[in-house]
Amino acid sequence: MDAKQSDFAQLPGPSAITDRVTQQPAEIVINRDRDGEPVVIHVPLDGSERENTMRGMVSKTRGHLAGDTLIINYDNARAHSEERWTKSPDGRILTVKRHLSSPRGDTDQTIVMVRQ
Repeated sequence: MDAKQSDFAQLPGPSAITDRVTQQPAEIVINRDRDGEPVVIHVPLDGSERENTMRGMVSKTRGHLAGDTLIINYDNARAHSEERWTKSPDGRILTVKRHLSSPRGDTDQTIVMVRQ
């Protein structure tokens, strides 16, 4: 993650995020390390839901591709978020636009990832 280009709005952002993403025919698998907390997130691309445990909470996760954009929805007991992942033309920059809705209100975040 490029912390200088990322914007977590009023929420405190992590100091580091590293994602290793693999695409299989029916799902995308994200191996994420967020501030030293590893998690594996399975995102089905066929319209079904998958339960993933992230930061101690179970979220129902589903995704789909809309052209060149990956759209991922997460729902748990406290919040809903939608992420829109887009790559730069050269494939080096991944921009994640996240809209988060919770009892505290709505917020928009931008996470910029640089390929290593």
